[in-house]
Amino acid sequence: MERSRRLPFYTLVAVVAATLFLILHPIVGTYFNARFLGGSYGDGGLYVWLVQSFLYDPSEALRFGTHGLYPYPLTRAWSDSFLLPSALASLLTHLGLSLPAAYNVVVILTFSLNAAAVCALAYALGLAPFASAVAGIAFANSSYILGNIGHPQLLFFFWVPLAWSLVLHGSRGQPAARNWALAGLCVSGAFYCGVYYAIFAALGLGIILCWDLLSGSASQRRLVRALLFATLGALPIVYALPEYLAVQSYFGKRGLYEAADFAASGLSYLSFSPHNDLFGNTSQFSHAEALLCPGYVALLAAGLCAFFAWFRNHQKGLLVLLASVALLGISSSVVDSGTTSEMIVCASSWLVLAVGLWLARFLPRGVGVLFLITTIFFVFSFGPGGNPAKHEPAWTPFATLYSVVPGLASIRAVGRFGSVVVMGVLLLAAWLCQQILAARSMAPTLRLILASILAGAVLAENSTSTIPYDTVSARPQAFDFVATQSSRAEPAIVLPFSGKLANGGVESWSEFALINTEYALWAAPLGLRLVNGYSGQRSKLQLELPRALSNFPSPEAFSYLSRICGLRWILVAPSFFKEQRAQEFLNQLVAFQQVRTISKHDDGSVSIELTPLASVATETTEPFFAPSNRQVAFRVTPVGETPCPVSIETIGRDSSGAPVTVANTSHVVTTSSIVQAAPPRDYRTASPQIFRLRAASCAPTVQCEVH
Repeated sequence: MERSRRLPFYTLVAVVAATLFLILHPIVGTYFNARFLGGSYGDGGLYVWLVQSFLYDPSEALRFGTHGLYPYPLTRAWSDSFLLPSALASLLTHLGLSLPAAYNVVVILTFSLNAAAVCALAYALGLAPFASAVAGIAFANSSYILGNIGHPQLLFFFWVPLAWSLVLHGSRGQPAARNWALAGLCVSGAFYCGVYYAIFAALGLGIILCWDLLSGSASQRRLVRALLFATLGALPIVYALPEYLAVQSYFGKRGLYEAADFAASGLSYLSFSPHNDLFGNTSQFSHAEALLCPGYVALLAAGLCAFFAWFRNHQKGLLVLLASVALLGISSSVVDSGTTSEMIVCASSWLVLAVGLWLARFLPRGVGVLFLITTIFFVFSFGPGGNPAKHEPAWTPFATLYSVVPGLASIRAVGRFGSVVVMGVLLLAAWLCQQILAARSMAPTLRLILASILAGAVLAENSTSTIPYDTVSARPQAFDFVATQSSRAEPAIVLPFSGKLANGGVESWSEFALINTEYALWAAPLGLRLVNGYSGQRSKLQLELPRALSNFPSPEAFSYLSRICGLRWILVAPSFFKEQRAQEFLNQLVAFQQVRTISKHDDGSVSIELTPLASVATETTEPFFAPSNRQVAFRVTPVGETPCPVSIETIGRDSSGAPVTVANTSHVVTTSSIVQAAPPRDYRTASPQIFRLRAASCAPTVQCEVH
C-alpha cells in the first residue's frame, strides 16, 4: 500500500524529467516523426536497425536472427538483443505512429524511467521527496545519459536502481520475498535491453545478499528464500541463454587485454560528453566509453555530504579513502613507459575497496550497502590495472574476480561500471540538498534558496544542447531493384565493404560501423539478406573480406566471394566511385565470366547478378561458408576425365572453441558431379556451416550450392 501511494509522486518525477528534456531540446518536437533520437549512424544506427528488423520480421528477431551478417546465425545475440525496446516500438507503429516517432517515444520513455527509478532508490534509502526528485531528475538529464543518447542501449539504466530499490530499505527491516522476485524480473528486463546493465543489476543484488549474510542481519533461511525468488524472477533470461552461450562458445570470452583498453582512469571522472555545453572539451581526457563526470559541483557536494552526514566521526578513515582514491585516479591517468603506474593502480584499488568496506559498516543497512556497491563499481571501472598482453601488472579486484563472478568475463567496456558511480554521486548531492533544507541554523527561505541553487548548479553543469538527431539517408536504387528480382533467401553483398585499410585490415572500425549499419538500414525494410552488417563481435568474414575485396573486381575477389555459399547479388553504392570512374569500373566487370548481368541505375548505384561462383580446390583451399539451416552441396568439375578424389570436411569446434573436423565425406568424381556435404551435428552453434574441400591430386572447379 505504501508503495502504491508513492506511484503518483514517481509519475510526477518521470513527467518532469521528460518535460525538462523536451524543453531543453525543442528540435525533438520539430522532427519527431522523421528523425531518430540518438542518430541513425554508427552505434545509434545499429539499434535503429535492430528495431527496424524486428518490425519487418518479428519471427526471425525472436529467434535471435537478423537479415544481416549472412551466413551467420544468432546475430541478434552477438551483443544486445534489444528485444524489449524493439517490441515496444513495433507495438507503437501498429497503433499508428511512424517508425521514427515510435523509436523516439521509447527513447524519451527512458528519461522518465531513469528519473523515476533513481528517485525510488533515493526514497528507499531515506531521502525526502524533494531530494529524491532532485536525484532522479538530475540523473535522467545528466551528461552521462545525454552523452550516451547515441548509444541507445545505455539509456536503459533504470533497471539497475529499480532492482536495488526493491530490496534496499534503509534500516527498516528485510524486504519481502516478492520484492526479490521483482528484482530478479528487473534483471531479466535489463537483459533484453542492454546486457551490461543486467550484469550490473545482478552483481548489485549479489552484493546485497552477501552483505546480509556476512553482517548477520538476515537468517540463512531468509537469504536462501531471497536467492530462490530472485532466481525465479530472472527465469525469462533462460529463453535467450542458449543463444548467448552459443555465441560465447563460438567467439570465446572477452580477454583481459580488452578490459584494459576500455578501462576508466581518474580523468574519466572529470570528463564530460563532447556535447556538454560548458565542459565539452574535457572529453579529450578519456575515451568514449568512460566519460563519467557527474559534475564538478556534484563531486564537491558528494564529498561534503559524506563528511557531514556520514563520516564526521570517522575522519581518519575518510581521509584514507580520499587519499587512496586520489592515488588510484592519478596513477591510472599517467602513461608510464614501465610498470610503476600499473603497480600503483593495482595496490590502490585494493586499498579503496578495503577502506570502503570498513567505512560501510558504520552506515545504516541500505545506505551502507549502496556505498559498498558504488565503491566496488568504482574500483571495477579501472579494469585489470594493466594490460596482461603487454606483461603489465593486472591484479586489481576486477582481474582477480574476472573468471570467478558470472558475467564479469563478458564485459569489455569496463569503464561503464562508472555509471553506478555517477548515480551514487548525484544521490549524495541530493542528500546534501536535504541536509541544507534541514539545517535549523538558517532561515527557511535561505535554506530553500541554497538547496535550489545547488540543484540548479548540478543541472546546469550537465546541460547538453547538441544531441544526435537525424534520419536514414535515401537508399540507392539498386536495393529496390534487387528486392524485386530476388527472393528473400538470396543474399547480397554491398560494396564498398569497408573504408580504408591498414596492414591488410580495417583501419577504422568506427568507419566500418558507419558504412555497414547504413547498408543494413537500407536493406531491412525490403527484407534483403546481406553479408554486410555490424555488431560487437567480429566474424571471420568481417575480418577477411575487406582485404579480399580491396581490388574488386579481380580474380582474387571473385574467388573469395565464391566461398559464401548462395551469394547471388553484388550491390555497389555510389560512394564506390569516388576514386574510380564509373564506366571504367563497368568495363572491367564485363571481362569476368562470374557476372551474369549488370544494371546501372540513375543514382549511380549498380546491381550485379552473379553466375554460380566457382573456385579451384587445392590441398590448401580456404573454407566455404553456408547458412546453418540449409542443405549444402558442391558441384565438382574435374579437369579432363582423370578420376579426381575429393574429400569434404565439416568444421566444428571442440569444448575449448578450437576448430576441429566433425565429419568427413570422400568422393571420386570423373565428370561434373554434385556431392553432398555432411551438416554439423549442432545447429544451435553461432557459427555458419563451414566446409573445407580438399583435392590432393587434382584441382577441380568447385561451386557451392544451397538448397
